[in-house]
Amino acid sequence: TAIAAVGIMESVGLAAILTALEILGLIAVVAGGFHTQPDMLARMPEVLEGAGNWAMWAGVLSAGVIAFFAFIGFEDIVNVAEEVIEPERTMPWAIGLTLVISTILYVLVAYVAVMSVPIETLAASTAPLSLLFSQVTAFPALLIAGIASLATLNGVIVQEVMASRVLYGLSNLGHLPGWLGQVNERTRTPLKATLLIGATILVLAMAVPLEALAEWTSRVTLSVFALVNGALIRIKLKEPEPPEGVFRVPMWVPVAGLAACLGFLGSSFVL
Repeated sequence: TAIAAVGIMESVGLAAILTALEILGLIAVVAGGFHTQPDMLARMPEVLEGAGNWAMWAGVLSAGVIAFFAFIGFEDIVNVAEEVIEPERTMPWAIGLTLVISTILYVLVAYVAVMSVPIETLAASTAPLSLLFSQVTAFPALLIAGIASLATLNGVIVQEVMASRVLYGLSNLGHLPGWLGQVNERTRTPLKATLLIGATILVLAMAVPLEALAEWTSRVTLSVFALVNGALIRIKLKEPEPPEGVFRVPMWVPVAGLAACLGFLGSSFVL
């Protein structure tokens, strides 16, 4: 919270360093897996065994809701658009590239996991990533545990920065009290909004079990994504010609996004 309160450059700089460490940890897992099993790609058909099994897909959908937690943050990028140089050019590239890179990394980590450690062993482990890391690399499991802690810290810092900007924006629009939109003269950040977000995160972290917190956070984010996709569909139907310089996507993108979000949300409650 202190870092988020000090300034946007300090927060983004630290987040970039922590992100780099997190990516290095995941790359180490992937590289270690392919080093210990050079024929791993040739064994890909093994992963697809049982593709017609409903129980398997039920597990995939159920885990997918929690796994969606890994993708939280892309929607937050737009909240700092006012603090970005050439946002109309930078933002689409930032969102697109981070989505693609993150997806590739997480798919590779999952693939290495199921190909390197018996499923029963993974299921019985309370720290499967640490188990995988120690299996495929020469480093101790404590190292990836440390990286995971830094990744969590990274997520908290980013969310505090972004959420405080949401409160700032809503305050300026008149939807929240004016004091939440006040910018501190020294730090040039919405200091009071940042402190409120920090206190809220602290209470939730102390009071709610981590898995339940992650699952409900994913559900809330999926709901927001569904609303955004629905809003874009409505805009495209009402305003077929957008203003000059606006980033455009085909209609199938928000339709597919809405269907996917609603599918994951529905499965999270049914399963």
